[in-house]
Amino acid sequence: MEKNKFEDDGRIIADMSYTEKMTWSDRYSVFNRASKSSADVTTKIANTEMSNSESRKFMFSAMLAGLAVAMVFIVVFFVFILFCIYIWF
Repeated sequence: MEKNKFEDDGRIIADMSYTEKMTWSDRYSVFNRASKSSADVTTKIANTEMSNSESRKFMFSAMLAGLAVAMVFIVVFFVFILFCIYIWF
């Protein structure tokens, strides 16, 4: 007798028949229509090209946003060090 022989006894572990009725499997659901329209807008935006000045402004704004986040972390770390020096110890 083989140990690894699979024998189906007919028990149902998890009924997966309901998955066909879920929203992600429906081609005409509201969610799919909304995502298709937003995908169309995204591809229209992605197909437009930026001028050199717009590209520079975009990179400068992204750099400022990154520096702002970094400054928040630096200030919080500095305040923590001051707390440790003057209050905790």
